[in-house]
Amino acid sequence: MAPTAGPPCYCTDLTREGIPGALAAEAERLPKRRDLDVAAVQERIEEATTNPDAEYVVRLNRALFI
Repeated sequence: MAPTAGPPCYCTDLTREGIPGALAAEAERLPKRRDLDVAAVQERIEEATTNPDAEYVVRLNRALFI
């Protein structure tokens, strides 16, 4: 499986040996969480009053993927 944005190895201290197991354990959930992430950011953009800044995206990704 190719890593996608936000898998459980982002923002963690996993070792090289620990990454494959973490990715395998989350393989089914990653697409659903990615879709939630994209929907949340898109909702902010469509409001046109506020664009998501880097801090918002980091907080969102940590909430969804860690």
